[in-house]
Amino acid sequence: MASVLAIRPKTGEIVWHYQWTPAETYDFDGNNENVLADITVEGVKRKVLMHADRNGFLYTLDRTNGKLIAANPYVNVNWAERIDLKTARPVETDVAKRLRAGEKVQVRPRWTAARIGCPWRSIPTPGGCISPCWKRLGLPAQQGVARLQGG
Repeated sequence: MASVLAIRPKTGEIVWHYQWTPAETYDFDGNNENVLADITVEGVKRKVLMHADRNGFLYTLDRTNGKLIAANPYVNVNWAERIDLKTARPVETDVAKRLRAGEKVQVRPRWTAARIGCPWRSIPTPGGCISPCWKRLGLPAQQGVARLQGG
């Protein structure tokens, strides 16, 4: 769970994979839809896979090779301070460490969290995506679009 796989249909070969929430301690699942788009990132046209995960981060991967291009929070997140673009892994906070140690803590977003029942799609605008969630969450639609680009 909490992963995406790119598979060659003719051979079944796994081309690349990415895990949204390594170790998946929080029950975010990572089962939301992926949106495929061709967008311009830092002046270069890229074939991307975008994923707004229930863990609170909006991910943009190069869908040709699985390389992480950007990962930015789109809701209040306290279990990770950011996603490291070099390692493609979350930089966990003290909240995450305390949870694993058995302490009762409030994790944000909650497991019922961001992106449940709130579809989104690729649109021909700078950045390439929009979701009705952003308005419901108090974010202007353009903030979600802008945060796709530039890790």
